[in-house]
Amino acid sequence: MTATKSVSPKAALRSLDPGRFMALGDPRVAYRSMREMVKHLHERKMYVGMFMVILCILEALAGGNKRRFLRLLTKEFSEVCASIAPADFYKNYRNALVHEFQFREYYAILEDDEAEGKPVRLCHLPGSSAVITGLNVDHFALKTVALLDRRIASLGKDTAALP
Repeated sequence: MTATKSVSPKAALRSLDPGRFMALGDPRVAYRSMREMVKHLHERKMYVGMFMVILCILEALAGGNKRRFLRLLTKEFSEVCASIAPADFYKNYRNALVHEFQFREYYAILEDDEAEGKPVRLCHLPGSSAVITGLNVDHFALKTVALLDRRIASLGKDTAALP
């Protein structure tokens, strides 16, 4: 039987190149990363994943606080909140998707053409009298990118050089 020499934990650590390390604690890096992620998923029509990322972004911008999340939603997505009460959005979209990976019954996300360009569109399934509240996910993505663009711009000129 051969004895193995134990390696000290410090010796096993690898040095990271600071130029390649993504410092998400830096708002300049975080906002740019958030923005590019939403754009990437939106361009590929990966709507459920994109919407989940957007919900996480809004949660992060609100500091993980439900009351601030609702305020942010009301301020930045007022046209959505004109049709869906912020508390209903939180329960039926945010909580349902983040915690259960589904939407509550009678809630859905729609592409822009399905929503006829409206931020929220009421619709129904053929053969059913049930009314579905459809959130225009394309509209929501564009509004989120615009919000992040404003956040990036508010940080100053040095953000232009970020990757």
